Amino acid sequence: NNNLGGALPADIGFLIGMRHLDLQHNGFTGPIPTEIGRLYNLQNLELNHNKLTGAIPDMALSKNLTVIHLENNELHESFPFSLALQHSLKEIYIQNNGIKGTIPGEIESIRGLEIMRMGNNNLSGKLPHGMFGKMSHLREVALDNNKLTGYLPTDTHAMVQLEILALNGNNLEGIIPTVWGNVPSLRTLHLKENSISGPIPTELGKLSSLKD
Repeated sequence: NNNLGGALPADIGFLIGMRHLDLQHNGFTGPIPTEIGRLYNLQNLELNHNKLTGAIPDMALSKNLTVIHLENNELHESFPFSLALQHSLKEIYIQNNGIKGTIPGEIESIRGLEIMRMGNNNLSGKLPHGMFGKMSHLREVALDNNKLTGYLPTDTHAMVQLEILALNGNNLEGIIPTVWGNVPSLRTLHLKENSISGPIPTELGKLSSLKD
């Protein structure tokens, strides 16, 4: 929350004791230095609301990373496979960029993930359907305004805490599965601007927490 600008220095990768790097809401430009991937003690990475470009660096060495906030930048490279292997992650915020490619199915292994915000990018391919059957801590999934294809997941038995599901503005098709009436905590369900067909399941009437 200052007016800092310019490029992020590569020397930041030598600060190996760092646990929390917060440079959000500034005017930094250029790529995120790959050297940030050396910060193996890092827990929180917050570079959101800048003008950073290029790719999300490989963070495979940061085994304790719990929060990554890179939203509202100008990142345009593919979704990094290494991000799907960060098993300690609780929050992924990468919305409002231009990130492309598919969401790796390995993301299902982040069993403690609570918030996944990836809206307003260029993500394509199918949803990793297993994540709704395995990631029992998810509270928010926002994948709106991308280029995702395929069908809505039919395995929702792990969704005991899901409150927000935003899949609007994609290329999803098929029906709304009746099993989505069995997610008691669901408060927000956004499916508009897709190619979904068929009836609206009466089972959605069981969603007593639904507000929107």
